[in-house]
Amino acid sequence: MIRRPPRSTLFPYTTLFRSRMRNFQPRWTDSFGFVEADGRALCVLCQETVIKRTYSVQRHFQTIHSKYFKDEAEKKAAILRAVVSYNSQRSAGEKTTAASAAAKEEKDYATETSFTLSLCISEKGKPFTEGEFIKNTFVACAETLFDDFPNKDEILTRIKDIPASARTMQRRISEMASDVRNQQTANLVNCDVFSVAMQDTVDGTDVRRLTVFVRYVAAGRIHEDLCYQKVAEKPMTGDDILNGFIQHFDQRGVNISKIASVMTDNSSCLADKPGGFVRLLQEKVKHVVISCPCIIRQEDLCTQISNGELKLVMDTVVKIVNLITSRPTNVHDKFQELLNEVERAHGELSPRSNVRWLGNGEVLDRFIANLEEIRHLFGEKWQTYPELWNDFWLLKLAFLADLVGHLNDLNSRLQGKGQTVEVLYEQWKLFTSKLGVFRRDIQIGAFRYFVHVRKFATAKGTPIDVQVLDGCMAALEQAFYERFQELQRLGSMFSFVVRADEFLDIDLNPLFLSWMGGDNLEMELLELKVSDLWCSKFRELRKSLENQEDKPEREAAILECWTSLPDKFANMKKVALALLTVFGSTNCAEQTMTYMKHSFNPLRCRLSTSNSETSARLKLTNYKPNLKKLCTEINSQGSH
Repeated sequence: MIRRPPRSTLFPYTTLFRSRMRNFQPRWTDSFGFVEADGRALCVLCQETVIKRTYSVQRHFQTIHSKYFKDEAEKKAAILRAVVSYNSQRSAGEKTTAASAAAKEEKDYATETSFTLSLCISEKGKPFTEGEFIKNTFVACAETLFDDFPNKDEILTRIKDIPASARTMQRRISEMASDVRNQQTANLVNCDVFSVAMQDTVDGTDVRRLTVFVRYVAAGRIHEDLCYQKVAEKPMTGDDILNGFIQHFDQRGVNISKIASVMTDNSSCLADKPGGFVRLLQEKVKHVVISCPCIIRQEDLCTQISNGELKLVMDTVVKIVNLITSRPTNVHDKFQELLNEVERAHGELSPRSNVRWLGNGEVLDRFIANLEEIRHLFGEKWQTYPELWNDFWLLKLAFLADLVGHLNDLNSRLQGKGQTVEVLYEQWKLFTSKLGVFRRDIQIGAFRYFVHVRKFATAKGTPIDVQVLDGCMAALEQAFYERFQELQRLGSMFSFVVRADEFLDIDLNPLFLSWMGGDNLEMELLELKVSDLWCSKFRELRKSLENQEDKPEREAAILECWTSLPDKFANMKKVALALLTVFGSTNCAEQTMTYMKHSFNPLRCRLSTSNSETSARLKLTNYKPNLKKLCTEINSQGSH
């Protein structure tokens, strides 16, 4: 019996044999009309393929094609013609493929440019129809700008291929807003804790909107972005706001029990009181939520002072200013002529919007500076304001101008992104202390901090009844303490983010910490205090913050310090991140009002609710849409 050798001894020879026999042989082309294509032998006569083996190609030719040729010369001539035809077709196909790829690449450039154009339109609050205008302007300028370029026609063609119709701009903005929303959702789902700021606002088209901002830590940085807007077709209650809030976050898969704080504009439906949103939210999530009203709502504060008399003064000033600057034209022109005659250096009055009081300081200052000219104008006009000659009204005007100036100073300190909650608490403490100094200044009649009142008293030449002004200051002090009780109660805890090494256990609020699972927090705090390494880290942090004026960099330095701590301080880190998410400024609210007032103008805005929200989302966020990804997901098309 002949025994077959083991497979292991045959394998090298078999592999070598097969590899040699299955390589394409050039002689197959002349003898049988085969070429190599995609790893197989392709017959150029009938376009069929066989495996690369001499027996297979020979059998295919003899079985199918050999009978059609009379002699060898005819066979070779037919094979030659077929090979030439195949090579020409393959070359044309490669050129077509390359041309298609080039065209696709040009289309991708045009599409990405279209996205960039729509992003600029959205961020600047321009109408969607501006896209076509910008494109046409670009084409007109390119005729001259690229006149000496050899590829000028190619450049112009590429510009003209940019899709820029109003409908295209709307789609691009919607797609980018969806991409930004998805990025935000992914980070909200994965973050440990977040806070929200809510504001009930009215845009330029008199549409009431509930605007919700969210603040959280993700990817090593603190995000503060627009979360959503909801149009209020009727007056909203706390239940309505809560239901919409829960529905929104449930749709995005975000657990609302991770919420740490809420900043509101102190409207009745949002406030922390029975039936208000904050109180209902705490009942829903079953833990304490830090509630802080927007620290600057000047109209609210002035309404509470002196039974709202100061607000009436401001309303009168607004009517006069808007009358002069808005209607009729001859009144405004005559007032400007009067200013030119007396050569006033203060300039024209600034028109005042009735939505927000942020510009009141400048309006009141200019009004007082031009008071004599205003009196002269209205003294000879058909419409008069007797208050302009009433000493008591003028005293309240001077006091209001000084008071609004102090409030605006506080507001300016709280503007800008990157403001942390301990700075908010420090500024609140500072201003409440200033109120005591202001009140004593009024009581003694020195008016060192009330410049307009001092000038009025000097011009009047008679003593001023300071009791009225003292009563206004007392009411303002009381309003500040009542509105910010939560800030006063939890304020000592806010220093934890920068003074953890000096923090006292008694300053920890157990109700706020209980839902975070911070049972071992005191032990972690003790361990940190006895470690020179970690204590020195916070001392270095405070030293670096002393000369740090850039608020985002200051915020980033605090976050970096906490993220560098090891996991054995996990509870402390969670508490610090929760406190860092608390809104420390009114920047988001004022940013929203500025954008909505400019963009949603009744004379130029016809945006639907969804389009207005997508435009606002791109403007009021730090996220950047992934344009490369969006370009690959859509089918590019030229403009039409």
